[in-house]
Amino acid sequence: MDIRQLKYFVTIAEEGKITAAAKQLHIAQPPLSRQLKQLEEELGVVLFDRNKKKNLTLTYEGEVFYKRAKDILHKLRDSILEVQELREEVAGTLAVGSTIYCAALLLSKVSQIREKHPNLMFNIWEGEPSRLHKLLENRQIDAAITTTPFYSKNIESKSLPDIPCKLVLPGINHTASAEMPT
Repeated sequence: MDIRQLKYFVTIAEEGKITAAAKQLHIAQPPLSRQLKQLEEELGVVLFDRNKKKNLTLTYEGEVFYKRAKDILHKLRDSILEVQELREEVAGTLAVGSTIYCAALLLSKVSQIREKHPNLMFNIWEGEPSRLHKLLENRQIDAAITTTPFYSKNIESKSLPDIPCKLVLPGINHTASAEMPT
């Protein structure tokens, strides 16, 4: 059994007829019928009840296999997309603010990120927490590193491990361009 056979089976189940599935898959009907027969023989079960009008209905075993086959195909598609996204280059400009106390930490993290993503540029802002809060609210910066958490409905603060600084980000409606490595 291979992925192609799973795709064929799922398409047949969704179309309800081999001829309609063959058209959907852009293959001839006889080879598709052979693939289905091979799959049923390999599994040792009948996957479809067939009637005189050439309509196919999933058997109980077919329904169970259909759910699993769809799950496998979705996981395969998700895996392919995930791997392809890893290949994509992170680029653009990330504006980050920092208090003077957290600036050394920020600069070391920026260096780490730049090694990993050389096409990512940074605009670094320095200031007091109140200034960084305003810059973040006005979307002039994408994130801030500060000793003081910000309390606002549009802003989220996260503690950073092993250091007294907080990572401050706009709420979930806004996404930053890169992650700060820990």
